[in-house]
Amino acid sequence: MHQVRYFLALTEHGSFARAAEACQVSQPALTTGIQRLEREMGGPLFHREGKRLVLSRLGQMVRPHIEQLHGESETATAIARNFRLLKAAPLAIGIMPSIGPGRIAGFLDAFRRQHPSVELAMSVAPLPALAKSLEKGEIDLALLSAPGGLPETLRGERVYDERYMVVFPVGHRFERCAGLTLQDVGGEAYVDRLACELRETVMAVCAERRVDLYANYRSEREDWIE
Repeated sequence: MHQVRYFLALTEHGSFARAAEACQVSQPALTTGIQRLEREMGGPLFHREGKRLVLSRLGQMVRPHIEQLHGESETATAIARNFRLLKAAPLAIGIMPSIGPGRIAGFLDAFRRQHPSVELAMSVAPLPALAKSLEKGEIDLALLSAPGGLPETLRGERVYDERYMVVFPVGHRFERCAGLTLQDVGGEAYVDRLACELRETVMAVCAERRVDLYANYRSEREDWIE
């Protein structure tokens, strides 16, 4: 990166002395840096026109890429500085489609008040995609249900428990029941959400206990199921 700064300063000022002054280094140090860069690039990056140094053809070709590299470096430095100071610190959270905003909206509101400088980014994906994003470091944490367990590379914390519930239309015979067993729903028309993370678990238990769920409607989308 020192060589990048030296190159851009020499491009701007056209003089080793003025470029060294702008970079706040000695002229021999800047000259050595430029020579090292030219060896890496495989040819001279500057030539003299009178008293001024100007870019060679090779220098002209690599200049936009070196400028881009310098800009990316400054951006990375600014991001790191803001992160250390907790200014615009990003927090990426993944969540399963079956977990609605009502469950966590209160927490997110409280978190934003306590940490106003943290930028929250929410993404919705099924369990396999969330696990892969966690392993790649694309998200920082995920709110999910993993009935089959998590990969060894991930660590899980129990956040809350919820009951398994049966929803039925008004006037259904279940209205007279205080509770239901799995056998009670056998033969009933079943609305099947294909993307449900517990779908295979439920189907396996039903098959084991010989409970027949007839799916008269199927969809992968939560809103259509509702």
